[in-house]
Order: sequence, then structure tokens, then C-alpha cells
Amino acid sequence: MSVLHSLGILLLLLTAPAVVAALSADGLSLLAFKSAVTDDPSSALSSWSDADADPCRWLGVTCVNTSSSDGLRVVGVAITGKNLSGYIPSELGSLASLRRLNLHGNRLTGTVPAALANATDLRSLFLYDNRLTGPFPAALCGIPKLQNLDLSRNALTGALPPELGRCKQLERLLLAENELSSNIPAAVSVWQEMVGLQMLDLSSNNLTGVIPKDLGKLSALAGTLNLSHNHLSGGV
Repeated sequence: MSVLHSLGILLLLLTAPAVVAALSADGLSLLAFKSAVTDDPSSALSSWSDADADPCRWLGVTCVNTSSSDGLRVVGVAITGKNLSGYIPSELGSLASLRRLNLHGNRLTGTVPAALANATDLRSLFLYDNRLTGPFPAALCGIPKLQNLDLSRNALTGALPPELGRCKQLERLLLAENELSSNIPAAVSVWQEMVGLQMLDLSSNNLTGVIPKDLGKLSALAGTLNLSHNHLSGGV
């Protein structure tokens, strides 16, 4: 190979554009949420771009080094009070290390996707003050570490399912100001499993029937049991 030819190859290598690293699986899951947003009036998600291979630098995204092999993983997403319109995509359930998802104070519609239960490291889910519809997302009770679930101020409908008893780790369950109806589950197995429940707010719904006596056996309740503004009878 001639010296001239070698110099030509070297010049091409030096002037070629740098190859952009591929976006991580976590980044792709976050971009699925951005694609599901139909209106972002304050451009809250403008920094979320496939041109940036590091989603840890995006607004509202928190990462930690979970292990030497996995590197940085998304553990928190907080985009609140931005009046985002759109829906919550099932891809957010693919964030394997996600611990906290906070999307309150937006205008998100549709149902709470059952696929969020695939985010098995999730501790806190705050979706209050949106426009979410559909039944209580019973699939979330399969998340083994879920402690805080706040779906207040939405438009959830239907009855509280008996699967609620699978939410064994819950410390705070806030469902106020929805359109939930029917009776509060009276089965002993529903409430006796929730031994760590400290706050229960079911106020301002359309619940009917007798208040289950077992609610009074929730020993961890720190005086925060709100059943007001329903159509209930009896006492605790």
C-alpha cells in the first residue's frame, strides 16, 4: 500500500463524523412516553431526544448505577404540573429499575396500563390530578415493593376489586375524587393482608353499602382514614 493511499485512509477516518452511541432500552421506553404525549405546552420533554444517547441527562429523569454490569439505569421519572396531554404507554413498564413514577398535575387520559406491573422495582406511583379513566388497576397489586399509590382526582370508575388484598406492601392508598362505585370490599382477606397501610383515602366517590368492620383493624393507620362524601352507612 502506498504512503499516499495510507494518508488518504487516515484523512477519511479523521474527518468522518463520530458514531453516536445507541440509545439505551430505558431511553427508548421514555421516548415511547414522549410519543404518547400529544400536547406539551411548556416543552417539558424537549430535552428527550434520540440524538442524546444518555437519557440520564433528560429533564425529570433520575438514574443510579445499579450494578457494575448494568451501568446507569433510570430509577425515577418526575414530570409534574406541565399540563401534558396524551396517555401513559405500556412501555414505561419496561423500566426494570424504576422506583418512582410521578406524573401528577397533567391532563393525561386513558387507563392506567396493566404493564406498569412489569416495573417490579416500583415503590411509588403518583398519577393524581389527571384525567385517567377505567377501573382500579388491580394489576398494580402484583408489584411486590409498591408502597405509595396515589390515583386521586381522576375519573376511575367501577368497584374496588378483591385483588386489592394483593397490595400487601402498600403504606398509602389514595383514591379520593374519582367515580368509584359499589361496596367497599368486605372480605377479611382484603384488608388483613395490608398490615402496613398507614393512609387510606376513599373520599368523594360513589361508594355505597356498609363500612367493613375490618377497616378498624388496620393497626398501622396513623389516624388517616377518610371515607367522607360517599353513600356509606355504619361506622368503623
